[in-house]
Amino acid sequence: MVILDMEQSNQVIASTHAYDTKVAGVISSMPGLLLGIEGEGKVKVATTGRVNVKVDASKGAIKVGDLLVTSDKPGVAMRSETLDLNGVPIHRPGTIVGKALEPLAEGAGEILVLLSLQ
Repeated sequence: MVILDMEQSNQVIASTHAYDTKVAGVISSMPGLLLGIEGEGKVKVATTGRVNVKVDASKGAIKVGDLLVTSDKPGVAMRSETLDLNGVPIHRPGTIVGKALEPLAEGAGEILVLLSLQ
């Protein structure tokens, strides 16, 4: 999981805070479609599609269909917990990176995720 680098234009850094609204995507080793120009210091960031993502289930098991967000662990996602807004459960806007396509009951691991930044 990477976020926009606030100190350098057009750069990303590993996420380090839970529910970060600066989330930009996931570094992919096997992108299906590559846009832009390759260069030194550039990384391949996936923003949509099916991608393997490092996740942590220590704050709650991840089930298929769960929405995922950045966690406090660098570059790692976790399950999003809803907030209660006048009796309506909502997920924090601007923090969702995608939906889990595979479960992870506990601990840390890597699962397939359908990326869809929201």
